Amino acid sequence: MVFSFIQPFLRPALVYHTINTHRTGQSESKSYCELVALGDSSIEAAKKNGGIKTVSAVDTKVYSILGIYNKYTTTVSRN
Repeated sequence: MVFSFIQPFLRPALVYHTINTHRTGQSESKSYCELVALGDSSIEAAKKNGGIKTVSAVDTKVYSILGIYNKYTTTVSRN
């Protein structure tokens, strides 16, 4: 068994259809020691950054180092 203190993973959140996506938008937030949080990783912020009104797919990526540093990235796509 391999144990890693750095834990990146990708979590698919929801998918409406599986048509080729042409446009994407991303939003990001960071957390330090779970005491200080900076940024906005919401779906609404990702939609605004990509100029998207109708979402066809959402993915969330979380990168964590021992829970001290966490980075959350939300990516939205549309067809």
